[in-house]
Amino acid sequence: MDIIGTLKKFVEEYQKEDPMNESLLMALVAGFADNDAVALESLDEAIGEAKNFPEEKAFVFYLKSIILSKQDRDEDALSVINLAIQFDSSNDVYWSMKGDILHDLDRQEDALQAYEKSLELSENDDDVDTILVRADVLSHLERHQDALKEYEKAEKLEPESTEALFGKSYELFVLGKFEESLTVCEKGLSIDRDDIDLVIHKGVIKLELGFDEESLKYFEKATVLDSTEELGWYNKACALSKLNRKEEALDALTVATGIDSENKEFMKDEKDLENIKNEERFTRLLKQSI
Repeated sequence: MDIIGTLKKFVEEYQKEDPMNESLLMALVAGFADNDAVALESLDEAIGEAKNFPEEKAFVFYLKSIILSKQDRDEDALSVINLAIQFDSSNDVYWSMKGDILHDLDRQEDALQAYEKSLELSENDDDVDTILVRADVLSHLERHQDALKEYEKAEKLEPESTEALFGKSYELFVLGKFEESLTVCEKGLSIDRDDIDLVIHKGVIKLELGFDEESLKYFEKATVLDSTEELGWYNKACALSKLNRKEEALDALTVATGIDSENKEFMKDEKDLENIKNEERFTRLLKQSI
């Protein structure tokens, strides 16, 4: 039986037990089955069926915005989540979704306003996920002191959140508080020693503090945890360069730029790569971006 046939059979069985908007149920099942085409078609039908129920209509638009966003159709997703808010402006989840979409569109100030509205509507102001995303937006806006406060708020609500601890450690690092950053990073790694963001970040802190050999161990671990993690390879190149292991550094840099060509832009001004900038391979690698 094809996926659509399977979904229809599921809907028919479910309706016997707990009748609801059939198109909406079909869309939910299709979404879980990762069949976006069927989900979107069913959601459009559900919108028509929910014409007299504003809250249900808002929920359908919200679901549609999720799928559109997943497809990187962010402008369409923004239009649709605005419709959800039009029908139910008191739902903090919809405002948070709008913030996510605006964040993806790099409209950070607008995203921040949406997240603030979401927090305002949240009953207890303790939605950790929204606080974390809001902190991320503040960081993108280079409002690092404000971002730090948000990560600290998230940590207080969820002390073992490695995401909150990584964010807090990163903001402390940007603010030049390297020892404090290291302490927070190590706390996060005590919770999850294989958290790749924290592993890389500890390496970055060690590199900044001049512990080049030690930092290399963390970048090597990161590339083992995930061989496609370009930050692990890029920072490994930086550590190897500082250790004057030029060929190995160029090998790591070649992998990093192969995974993400944007690294070639950072190479130009990277102080930790000074030892290899006069190498022919470095020049050749840089020219490949032209």
